[in-house]
Amino acid sequence: MSLADLNRLPLPEVQSGPYVASSLVENLFEEAGAGLFDESGSFVPHTKFKLTCFTKLATSLKPCPEALNAAYEVAGTTNYDWFSIREDLRQQFSRKDQLREEYRSALNSLKFTGLDHVDVFLRKCSAVYHLYQDVYKNESSERRVMVRAVVNKLPENLRLDVIECIHQSAGASRDAESDSDDSDWELLLPFDGLSTFFPFFIGSTVVKCIRKSSRFFIDASIKLTPQTGTSKSSEKEPARTLHMRAAADSVSQIQDRQSRPRRESLSEWASKFAAVYVIGGPGVQGQADKVVRSDESRSVSLRSGKGQLWFVAYKNKADGAEAMKDIESEQFRVKPFQFRGRFATTGANTSSEQGN
Repeated sequence: MSLADLNRLPLPEVQSGPYVASSLVENLFEEAGAGLFDESGSFVPHTKFKLTCFTKLATSLKPCPEALNAAYEVAGTTNYDWFSIREDLRQQFSRKDQLREEYRSALNSLKFTGLDHVDVFLRKCSAVYHLYQDVYKNESSERRVMVRAVVNKLPENLRLDVIECIHQSAGASRDAESDSDDSDWELLLPFDGLSTFFPFFIGSTVVKCIRKSSRFFIDASIKLTPQTGTSKSSEKEPARTLHMRAAADSVSQIQDRQSRPRRESLSEWASKFAAVYVIGGPGVQGQADKVVRSDESRSVSLRSGKGQLWFVAYKNKADGAEAMKDIESEQFRVKPFQFRGRFATTGANTSSEQGN
């Protein structure tokens, strides 16, 4: 890394006192190669980057003049010693009680305003997460509370799909016959990928699951269920049970509102099989039977007019699972349907039925 590269590194501006000593700035410096964290957890900039790191820090402090002045005063008396500057800022502006209050306030004020604004929501979630790290140092019980609170901001059908995505991304078993406890789903994945506490799950994060599910809902024109605040049931029930409970609402979005009177509905058709999968993604073009083997299949055009979904059905569950393995790739997104006496879906829905 060169000085020019470091100068071009964008840093978030500090908007309030408790954020002054956030470790996010130091994490970004380390990621860029400007320094390292020592054994005590303190960031130490490389000698050649010491002054540049300070000027970048000062730029990020401009919205907080008091903190900016304090940083310059300490820098002038300590020859720009990074530890002294950061420690002084922490003592003055980011005491633990201040950070905790700011963290609680930011977490409570999070609001999901719709699928079109998911990226804004996720940026705010990441800011809350890094405040949590500053206060709790990745303490697991509070992390569980924080992740659950974030996911509970989502409408129920999206929330259930996100929880399912987290389990699948972490490699957890989602077999419907399993009685395994889902209580620790909040700890299965790192939150936003900027933490090194979960090296075995690099590439899969809670944030990515929320974004992935949101994009799938947009592509499939799935309507969000009304947001009723924190779901008490979702705090206590396994995600598997919640999927079954939400089945009726999901099905109403799959059936064709303008279907012909004598035509078999999608739910009636699907209920005849042991396993049904819905497949989306860039590889879904034309008829399903030309790409994936199945006992029967249907193609459904998205209401947006951009693309389609395949519904593939199997009389034998094992045959269906094997067929889905055969098409595993970035070209396809697969969502399994499960049936327990009524039609149930794990989040792959559409509001219009067309095709074969």
